Amino acid sequence: MPEATLTRNDPGGDGLRVLTFGHAPEGYTRPGQFVTAAVNGLKPGYYALASSPGEPVTLLIKAMGELSEALCALEPGDAVEMSDAMGKGFDVSGEGELVVLCNGSAISACRPVIEAEVAGGLSRAVHLYFGVLKPEHRSFLADLERWANAGVKVHTVVGEPEGTGWSGAVGFVQDVAEAHGLCRADVEIVLCGVPPMVDAAKARWSAAGCERILTNY
Repeated sequence: MPEATLTRNDPGGDGLRVLTFGHAPEGYTRPGQFVTAAVNGLKPGYYALASSPGEPVTLLIKAMGELSEALCALEPGDAVEMSDAMGKGFDVSGEGELVVLCNGSAISACRPVIEAEVAGGLSRAVHLYFGVLKPEHRSFLADLERWANAGVKVHTVVGEPEGTGWSGAVGFVQDVAEAHGLCRADVEIVLCGVPPMVDAAKARWSAAGCERILTNY
């Protein structure tokens, strides 16, 4: 695989790092695509692109497992083996209100989806439901604030709020979105996260007659 040079290593939430590299990957045309990355001779891992097409690679990495821990420990100037962009991404049509459901580090794959909607002037209502275990696990806080200020309806949903002082939405993203009246046939929904959430949301939105249920795999 070709090499990519790390330019920044920033905090990305509790146990998470945001890594930025000095090149834009070949073949990256649609939000939701991914690359493989490897370092120190370790077996390559799959990481969603958190950057938009045409921009330098940004990866959100959870420091769990030998490879991810090694990547999170890198310093600017270090080289990483990195593939071209792969996967089908999210085939977003631009029709109907957009509902985005994601958990934890899966926000990375959804970030360029939201960025594209904001860059396009928010021609439709966009709803983001971002599920985390605790508030400190949130990533891209500045982006969440910027998107909200631009008009995106941003909802952080915390799974374990006890003792955190959290006063926002709690539980599961699919439950909160449904309670807000968004489990309908006329929306377009992007799903990215843990399989139980994705499976539950697919079943509910399918039952509601929704035909635009998008995943990136």
